[in-house]
Amino acid sequence: MDNNKMFVLVLFALVFGTCLLFTIPAHKYNEGHFDEMQEMIRGKAYRFAFFTTTIFLAIYFIYDFILGDIFVRLSSSLLAITAIVVGETVYIAYSIWNHAFIQVNQKSSGVFIIYGFIAVINILAFILELDELSLSIDNGILQFNNTIIQLAMAIVYGITPIIFFARKAMDKWES
Repeated sequence: MDNNKMFVLVLFALVFGTCLLFTIPAHKYNEGHFDEMQEMIRGKAYRFAFFTTTIFLAIYFIYDFILGDIFVRLSSSLLAITAIVVGETVYIAYSIWNHAFIQVNQKSSGVFIIYGFIAVINILAFILELDELSLSIDNGILQFNNTIIQLAMAIVYGITPIIFFARKAMDKWES
């Protein structure tokens, strides 16, 4: 393992550990909760996300099995990040649309503004590193570098405020 990969791994462990260190005590003092209806909707969202991811992977399997020798295959990393983005987007979209993403009596607009800000930062990081984007085909397999992860994060974090504010506008319009 080279020094760059070791540095990223250690940095990830430190950031993850620090987040965990602050998240566990904060969770103890969290006053919010999900009601029974929200829990039921979140269960449905998990199911939809699971089946969407499964269907996506099944379609890719069939594509790879039938046309993999003719067309380009995805690297395992690219396939994994794509499947994660698809599943998370379905879960988030269904939960937000059905008012099950935010806990009862919790203010939500600020959270989604922060999500939008995170999406903008990720898309800017992607654009700034666009000249370093390395998409290559090695032995018929599409390879990529870490720049694609910024785009994936921008998609996941960017879809949440769009759906939330669209739902909020729809609720106002219906009332």
